[in-house]
Amino acid sequence: MEQSIPRVDEVVLGTFAVELFQERVRPTVGLAAARSELERLLESGRVVTAAPVWVRERAERLTGYFLEAGPDLVLPLAPHFDRPDRWVALTCIVKDAPPAAESALPLRGAGFGSPSQAA
Repeated sequence: MEQSIPRVDEVVLGTFAVELFQERVRPTVGLAAARSELERLLESGRVVTAAPVWVRERAERLTGYFLEAGPDLVLPLAPHFDRPDRWVALTCIVKDAPPAAESALPLRGAGFGSPSQAA
């Protein structure tokens, strides 16, 4: 059975995504403040089935769904580990930031989103 495109309100932030957002975008704020800011950005974001070109150039293995939280901020999504009605933002890819572990992420359908990975 094919999954429907996730809605933004079905996305939860993985800890790694929040940590990278804090490190790359808001290094002067605490983790809780970074999470709050990222959650606000997600509210106006959109889920797409193809990553922007600049993301594919950096992390070609990533497939599936992506939450675009702005022109320079993309969060790859995966099904939540134990909540079938939720998706997890695995990481935070920022256009002008140096690549981190994006290439080490599992491909779509890997079942990411354990309680330690998502809030």
